[in-house]
Amino acid sequence: MGHSVLLSSRQTVVLFGSVCAVVLLSLALFAPTVLLSPLGRFLMLRDPPRKADALVVLLGDRTRGRTATAYSLFAEGVAPKIVFLSSYRERPWFAVADVDSYPVSDGGGFYEQQLTSFGVPEGAISKVHYDLAYDTSSELRAVAKYLRAAGHQSVVLVTSASHARRVSIIWQRVAPDIAERVSTAPDAGLEQWWTSARCRHLIAYEYGALVKELLRWPGSLLGV
Repeated sequence: MGHSVLLSSRQTVVLFGSVCAVVLLSLALFAPTVLLSPLGRFLMLRDPPRKADALVVLLGDRTRGRTATAYSLFAEGVAPKIVFLSSYRERPWFAVADVDSYPVSDGGGFYEQQLTSFGVPEGAISKVHYDLAYDTSSELRAVAKYLRAAGHQSVVLVTSASHARRVSIIWQRVAPDIAERVSTAPDAGLEQWWTSARCRHLIAYEYGALVKELLRWPGSLLGV
């Protein structure tokens, strides 16, 4: 006659956790697409284009990806104006409290050169002159202030694929009164981000930055 084995609650939790760990590890090793691909797709928010008052291009891209995407939307008539900051502060790894001490990067001038080379008229380009932005949150706050003063009520935010989710979350916090959609420069490597050192860095950075922004919401848990 067999004997039944009763497990304590602690043993049940440990056993369940062990089984889950083995399953997740097996998926990561033998079927990474099942487990890892959704981590990349979650960040890659992309809304269908819709008419808006302005296109807002986030700074920080040293390729032609964001400006090329903005130009395509402009040429399609999605919005009559392209907006971005004139510059931003390059925050060091060990950031100090005084933002004025951060070096200034002329990201806006770089974007302006690219957009005019694509054929965007200078009159359709608006640079927001603000040199104290040092991260996405401070950049979007400055842009939102400009858009409100100009009477704009809707925007399309143009950024990189991995940056999209965080941009949308921040915008809904700093400018809930201005309707937003997100359009991104394509990055096929993110579909299998674990196979590329560049994409692994992007994913790790974005999730870290996303946690920081979620901690900021709705109060100032980080003192900002």
